[in-house]
Amino acid sequence: MEYTVVDNSNALQNFIDFPRKIYRNTALLDYSIQKTAAMIHNIDSFTYVVVHHENEIVGRFGFGSNPLLQNGKGGTPGQIALVETVNDYAVFSFIMKSAMQFLHEHEMILYPFFFSTWHQYRLCLQKEIEIFWDQPYLPYYADFIEKWGFSGRYRYKSSKCDDLKAVLDSTRNHYENARHHGISFRHLEIADIDRELTLLHDLSLEGFKGNPFYCPLSFNEFSLLYRNVVKIVDPEFIIIAEDSHQNPVGFLFSLPDYTRILQDLNLKSLWGRLQFYLQKKRKPDGLLVKSGAVIPSARKQSIFSAMLYLQASLAVKKQFTYLINAYYYESNYCSNHLPGIAEENIYELYQLK
Repeated sequence: MEYTVVDNSNALQNFIDFPRKIYRNTALLDYSIQKTAAMIHNIDSFTYVVVHHENEIVGRFGFGSNPLLQNGKGGTPGQIALVETVNDYAVFSFIMKSAMQFLHEHEMILYPFFFSTWHQYRLCLQKEIEIFWDQPYLPYYADFIEKWGFSGRYRYKSSKCDDLKAVLDSTRNHYENARHHGISFRHLEIADIDRELTLLHDLSLEGFKGNPFYCPLSFNEFSLLYRNVVKIVDPEFIIIAEDSHQNPVGFLFSLPDYTRILQDLNLKSLWGRLQFYLQKKRKPDGLLVKSGAVIPSARKQSIFSAMLYLQASLAVKKQFTYLINAYYYESNYCSNHLPGIAEENIYELYQLK
C-alpha cells in the first residue's frame, strides 16, 4: 500500500470523486461532493492524499492545521480530515498512521476535523435520520475508530421529534419566561440582507465561542456560507431575539426539510434545479432546526427554548409532522431534553492524542 500527495488537477479530481466508489450514487452524494470541492478550493492550509493498493485507489485523507484553532495549551491541534476508505481496516490503519506521522509535531491531533467547526468536523456513528446536508454514512467507520483508539471524544446529536404538541407544551413556559424578562422576537428582514447577515455573524461569533475548538470566521467567509441560503429561505424561519433595549441577543435558523425532494434530483443540471424549484413549493413534511445561539450575557433567560417554541409553533402552522433539531452538542441541556424524540443521529469528534 502507498500514498500519493495531490499535486495536480487530475489527482485532486480523483481525491474529490473517490466517495463515488464506496457510496450509493445519489443526488445527495453529488451535493456532498460539490460541498467538499468548494471547501477544498477555499482552504489552502491542508494537504490532500490519495491511497493506492495494486494500482487501485482505496482511500483518501487530508491533514493540516488552523492557526486560529487552539488546544487549550497554547498550541495548534493537528487535524485529520476528509477520510474515506473501502471497507478494509488495513487501509484505514494505513491512513491514520500516515496522517499521524505527518502531524507528529502537534501535541494534540483531532479526527475528523476539517479546518474549523464551520466545516466538517464529526464522524456519524448512528444514522436514523436522512438530512440533506449531512455527510454520507458508512457503518464500518465507527468500528474502525474504536479499534484504532483515541484519548477523548466529543458527542453531538441530531434528533427528530414527531410529537410537536409535546414540544410546544415543554417550551411554552420558557417562551413566557423570556417575554417576562423583556425579550422580544422578530423575523429576519430580507430587504436589509447585508445588515442582517452582519448581525447573524456577530451573534454566531459571540454565541459559539464557548464551544469546543471554536475559532472565529471572517464575515466574508460567513457570507459565502449563508448569503444564498438566507435568500431562498422564508424569513419567518429565521428568528432573532432582542432584549428590552432592542439589542440582538440570539437567533435560531430553520428551514423546511427538503431531503426527500433532493434525494432524487441532480442539482448539477438545469432540469434538476428547475425540478427542485417547482417541487419545493409543495408542502415539506418537516422543519429542520439548523443553527442557533444566545450570547453569554443573555443566557439563563429561557431564550433558546423560547425560540424553539416559536419554531415548533411555526411547524404546526405549516402542518409539518416533525421537527429535526440538528447537530447539537450533547451537553446542551435545552436541546437534548426535547420530548417526542423518535429517531437520532449520533456523531463524534475524536482526540487521538
